[in-house]
Amino acid sequence: MYNPRVLVLVALLLGYADSFSWDIVVGLSKGLAFYHNGTLTHTEKIPSAEYIVSLTYDPVHYRVLFADKTISKMEISSFNLTTRKIQRLVTTISSEYYLRIVFDPATQLLFWKDASYIFSYSLNRTINEVDYGKTLISLKHYCNDIALDSCGGFIYWITNYQIERARLDGSGREVLINSFVHERRSLVIDQHTQKLYWTETTQVNGVKQLSLESADFDGKNRATLYTERNASLASSLAVSKDSIYWQKNSLVSIWRSQKNQSQRVPIKEYSKAGSSCWYCHHIVANYTIEEQTQGVKNCDRLQRFIPYNSKPESTVSISQTYCLNGNYSVTAEGQSKCSCKPGYSGERCELDACYQYCLNDGVCSLNMKSEPVCRCTEEYKGGRCEVPAFLMKCMQTVSLLKDMLNADVTSATRELGLQSTCDSTVF
Repeated sequence: MYNPRVLVLVALLLGYADSFSWDIVVGLSKGLAFYHNGTLTHTEKIPSAEYIVSLTYDPVHYRVLFADKTISKMEISSFNLTTRKIQRLVTTISSEYYLRIVFDPATQLLFWKDASYIFSYSLNRTINEVDYGKTLISLKHYCNDIALDSCGGFIYWITNYQIERARLDGSGREVLINSFVHERRSLVIDQHTQKLYWTETTQVNGVKQLSLESADFDGKNRATLYTERNASLASSLAVSKDSIYWQKNSLVSIWRSQKNQSQRVPIKEYSKAGSSCWYCHHIVANYTIEEQTQGVKNCDRLQRFIPYNSKPESTVSISQTYCLNGNYSVTAEGQSKCSCKPGYSGERCELDACYQYCLNDGVCSLNMKSEPVCRCTEEYKGGRCEVPAFLMKCMQTVSLLKDMLNADVTSATRELGLQSTCDSTVF
């Protein structure tokens, strides 16, 4: 018998995500647009965003991660579909327009690329880690896109010259496809079909031709799935259980094609004619862990995140999936119990200690005792970045006056002739 409190928790986690159906999320310059069957179902404005240029979806924690370009830097944040809360993850990175991000829920590693490097950043970070992340791979040619094989533990990247991969720590680098094309732009991985998908633009008799290509994870069994003449670049690619989506730059339009070979004629899903920011309209598809790994062997790294009540009991043990970040046990009363890893709490160890801990765009990390610590922006101070910096200065002034004069603060301030910018309520 399942614990009723657990069922309530799962219902709450899924409540907002299921309050509207969506197939794809389209990144707008200052928000996210959710589409279902080609129809806009919901738009979420991101107040702090300037130009959202890349998206990735985390189906384990029901959140969309996005890269936002500002004038001098790029910031990566997450939008939680359950709570509708935004959390800033990385505050200072490359200002590259064509930055791409991917996330591995199994290791909590965030990866991104700029023109010359691939970086990694652990969301299970410690206070000693720098905001910019770790330089994982140095690239000889301009990198157009990256993708993750979470089951196998590989990161893939694509250039006009090659498609390569390496282990998530940067080791074992190998070239899978070695051929030059005019433009090899987008790359995505499908765990279920065990295929790589990417787009190419070539010159055929002086005419540009867009093609959708595929190959096995090792680069073998390459195939051309779709071609179109006089087509512009495809700057974004996404895959779901049944479909492949891509974005054309010319009309900022999203197209969909069935993965089934017999139904490869594409259908236009979305169009944004006249957009001033074609590179902002990156896309991700709704693709659950269960759908991705169904029938896939040797993928315990992802399958452990599948809700235990969504699979037949004969194929999965509650002890393997119940505790998201901890060890499972059963009490004397027969109730499920989790012993959480440092930095996690909650009935199923589902709550990160950093979750919503730092306020006002502060960046959270864990110290050596696995306690949350905030790195505040210049505008805020305090243990949780909860106090405006000017107010903190005023409070320090008040404390100093009290110590110096041991008298009423207001009187002391007047006697000294101080012209403070402090709010009168401080005194």
